[in-house]
Amino acid sequence: TIVEHLMGEGNRAGSQQNAGAGGAKPSDMQGRVNKVEEMVGRLAGSLTSDKNGILHNMQTLREEVAQAVAGAQKMSSDFDHVDKVLKAQDHRLYKVEQRASLMEGRSDKLKDQLERQDAELRAQIGNAQAGLQAKLDTQAHELAKAHERISQGSS
Repeated sequence: TIVEHLMGEGNRAGSQQNAGAGGAKPSDMQGRVNKVEEMVGRLAGSLTSDKNGILHNMQTLREEVAQAVAGAQKMSSDFDHVDKVLKAQDHRLYKVEQRASLMEGRSDKLKDQLERQDAELRAQIGNAQAGLQAKLDTQAHELAKAHERISQGSS
């Protein structure tokens, strides 16, 4: 651990001092303890600073994730709305296509009926014209006969 590492450094420093002075003195021991306390204080400050930085980064990430989730939920809601609109439009288009098909069928029937009636009317007109022409011919023939009788009677 870090404390063991620091204690190891303190022991090495103390061993070097002991080797040079010939033994451990209480003042050396107090100096080593003070040095260890100072190092632990710096380490604690560094850890607190690192912890605060990590907590700040975690909070920033939480906020970004919350924003991303909110954005995804809005997009999902928008997609659902667009899907509903498209389904409604698709249904309307289907109904319009059905009506157009029905109207086309009716139009075809009316066209056929109109063509039949036109043909019947032309035939009736043709028959009427032929009948009238026959009557006119008959009347012209009778008129010619009457004229001939009148001409013979006056002569």
